[in-house]
Amino acid sequence: MQLVHVLLIELGSQYTEVLSRRLRELYCKVTKLSLEKGPPAPPRR
Repeated sequence: MQLVHVLLIELGSQYTEVLSRRLRELYCKVTKLSLEKGPPAPPRR
């Protein structure tokens, strides 16, 4: 059972790493696009 737990933690950390990288790439793309379009719009939350 311990092995399964360790594997889950391993998978989780890898998954979050990939996810954060994807999000960063997406964010860069979006900011580049907004910069190309002209003045950046005020951030909406």
